Amino acid sequence: MSGSPADSSFTAQLSVQFHNSLLRQNEGMITALVRRALDKGVTRQAFLLDVVAPAQLRIGEAWASGAIGVAQEHAATALSDRAITLVLASPHDVPELRADPVRATVTCVEGEWHALPARLVADVLRLHGQRVTFLGAHVPTHHLRTHLRTDRPQVLALSCSMASRLPFAHAAVEAGRTAGIPVLAGGAAFGPSGKRAREVGAEHWCKDATDAADLLAKGAVGPTGAPPYTPGPENLEEFRLLTSTRARLVHDLATGLGHPDPAHPLHHTHLTDHLGLLAESLASSVYMADRSIFADAVSWLAAIGRPRRLSPAFLETALERMTARLRDFPLAAAVLHAAAD
Repeated sequence: MSGSPADSSFTAQLSVQFHNSLLRQNEGMITALVRRALDKGVTRQAFLLDVVAPAQLRIGEAWASGAIGVAQEHAATALSDRAITLVLASPHDVPELRADPVRATVTCVEGEWHALPARLVADVLRLHGQRVTFLGAHVPTHHLRTHLRTDRPQVLALSCSMASRLPFAHAAVEAGRTAGIPVLAGGAAFGPSGKRAREVGAEHWCKDATDAADLLAKGAVGPTGAPPYTPGPENLEEFRLLTSTRARLVHDLATGLGHPDPAHPLHHTHLTDHLGLLAESLASSVYMADRSIFADAVSWLAAIGRPRRLSPAFLETALERMTARLRDFPLAAAVLHAAAD
């Protein structure tokens, strides 16, 4: 497609239809949409980025608003994955491998389970003729180190959507730097301007798959001389303590807190999920010396909690109990006090 207004309008319409088909779990309609789009000249990249990606974003927003549940969100994501596979198997606009392709590894950081954004990046890079190895979701850092030693890619592209996983993003960046491999970072965890990507020491931040493809095509990937991030000794010590005692902290907090909907059959699971996110985000804030990580997590939890009957009083009580429990952790206590103000 040429990218004209008419083309944009057509792919926007397709994305709405694709989204509706995801909600209905109508695989037959999705297959028909893929075939129709490709027959009308929509490129494979345009279908991935202008049809699938916006539709999947709306699925995430529907989950956040409480309009759909986790199972429906997972089913929609699985259908999007199948649609991507169908698009890539099509004989339309098949790319040729570049004469000197960049060998790139694309992966999610440890604990990051949202693999679809990373897959889109990997597939778009392939469509641009690059040689890509996609490792998928949740790759433990020690396994990533082994891969980098044995596969020796020229570029490591990291995906991270949750700021609570930034310490693990930093560990993955360090794995790349130690191996002499430049690192691209992308995902919501790094912020809209990529500030946190630079803070964890990544050489480059990419706002989307097109940005990553352009960067590799220009041959602009390489060491930038940016200093590596090193947490302060006090930050590192508290992070390790918070991480090692996380399960106990969540258990103790959950024991003393009642769920806003105790009749719900999974109320204890929901409770520990909420508290676990708070505990992980607090540890990440301490590690990165960035109080906004925890404050953003509290705000996000409040927003998704409203349609799920999670009252503001519940969050306030949770923060008060965390503060009391962690009074001997000065850095964590400062983060908690700042979030309560």
